[in-house]
Amino acid sequence: MKTLLIMGISATLLTSVSAFAQNDVADSFEPAEQRHEQERTVTLIVEHDNASDYPWTKVRVPSSQVDAKTNELLRDPSVISVERAPEISRPKPPTVDARASVMPMMASGSAVPTFNDPGFPDQRIYQNINGHDMRLLEAAERVDDANAMRIGVLDSGFSRIQDVTYETGYNFAGDAPIGPAFLLEDIAYCSDQEASAGSTLFYRHGTVVSAVATASANNYSGIAGVSQNATVVAGRVMDCSGYGQLDAIADGILWQIGAGVPSAPGAPVIDPVDVINISISSTAPECPSYLQSAVDAATQKGIPIVVAAGNDSYRADRGIAMCDGVITVAATTHDGDLASFTNTGPNVDIAATGETIRAVTVNDRLTYASGTSFASPIMAAVIANTQKRVDNASPADIIDALTRSGTPANNNATGFGLGGGIIDAMILMDEMGVPRDIVAAVNGLSGEREQYKQALIHPSAQAFLGSKNPCDMVEVDARTMPNADKSQAVSVFRVAKGTPLLPQNGNIIDSVSGQERFFTDAITTSEASAYDYGVAQCDIATGADCSQKDSIRGIDSESLIASTDCSI
Repeated sequence: MKTLLIMGISATLLTSVSAFAQNDVADSFEPAEQRHEQERTVTLIVEHDNASDYPWTKVRVPSSQVDAKTNELLRDPSVISVERAPEISRPKPPTVDARASVMPMMASGSAVPTFNDPGFPDQRIYQNINGHDMRLLEAAERVDDANAMRIGVLDSGFSRIQDVTYETGYNFAGDAPIGPAFLLEDIAYCSDQEASAGSTLFYRHGTVVSAVATASANNYSGIAGVSQNATVVAGRVMDCSGYGQLDAIADGILWQIGAGVPSAPGAPVIDPVDVINISISSTAPECPSYLQSAVDAATQKGIPIVVAAGNDSYRADRGIAMCDGVITVAATTHDGDLASFTNTGPNVDIAATGETIRAVTVNDRLTYASGTSFASPIMAAVIANTQKRVDNASPADIIDALTRSGTPANNNATGFGLGGGIIDAMILMDEMGVPRDIVAAVNGLSGEREQYKQALIHPSAQAFLGSKNPCDMVEVDARTMPNADKSQAVSVFRVAKGTPLLPQNGNIIDSVSGQERFFTDAITTSEASAYDYGVAQCDIATGADCSQKDSIRGIDSESLIASTDCSI
């Protein structure tokens, strides 16, 4: 049976930049009425029954010819269905409480700024506001910023700014030729339109989203992004004015996960990104099959997709939030209230601050932004930071961990669906097995025993010790876990590199009861490139009281390197 699905639905890109202080930037836009008076190109998604890998093709026609072309396509016996791709478009800025625009930036009890970026003192996402703190900076200190991350951003309005490094980009929108030109200033249509108007007309949303997630810290410019040493892979899926069609998001996902894009064969195959952020929402009542297929492909490759819940003060039950396997983010205020504009409900997985976010926009100008559009990149960046240490976790693992990684919102959120609550990045890293401390063991011939190493490695001493080579001995010290259950044995374990550092994920290689400090030769330093090692003092059979906070410590493989004398 053939199906005709006409979905002429306007989707809303969630938020735009809102200015609340003098000299901040507010974007201006072409009126929607003016845009929709023009003849538009509509994309028809055609599903075939004779295609195996990717059964969808696209046909683009003027809006006045949609019905005729649809009927023509359905006469083809190989066509199963024809679906009109829903539109996506920029929204009006969400309504923000007046008190948020005048609230002092450096709130009482806030942390002392640690970066020299001019906007950093006003970045309340890094501060404890009335007892609410996402602990973003503390969590970031647990991972190595030398591990570069690549964050995919599907959006529009990308511009060059000092704070953001675009690794690459591609245009999937229809106002300019599909191809590598993705920055506003590099697309002739955008620059010509702005020049003729004599002012800034077009959307800067993608720039602001990218900055919130990845802005370089300590460069005396802009703000400090949540994930450092992170680049942006920009997929432009809307035109200069912030309009587009939902099928472009599916194309962008396929491109960012390193798959081929059937409808854009010229798009170069790239290395998969680490996480994808989509601050776009649609009023489409379900996740179209072609979009779910792209999400599933990302899931199979282990790439999480983070999406904004929307700004309609309603349920997050439209568009990409309806796709299985995405991480949907709602918004709260800095002091833990439910944001008045945010969507909520059972599809929401987690919440993050989304009101008066200090940000940076075109020409490196500081601004403020509100909306779930800006809560979402905070969450995407937190996940990217987690992946710097744990890169084998699946999107399902992350979604499961998020159910236990939040703190409750204030009473005004009671009865609304916020998933795990307001993200606490420290708890998420605990749940994902990122060690808080890496201090639990040292080579047996280092430190206070270094003075004995010459005697211990003497051939006579080694003959006496037999199979026990002092060069291979490692001292384990469980005193670094003062809050652990001291009735439990101290266990040394290993997991595959990049796997959450939890004893249940690997093998116990040694275990001692009744001692907090002992020697083991079970750690093979030559295998340190393949394994991560840890020490646990908890019930390893059930894992019930095993936590990064109290009873697990990581072992720094660099500290296990034997003395150079051992190789003589």
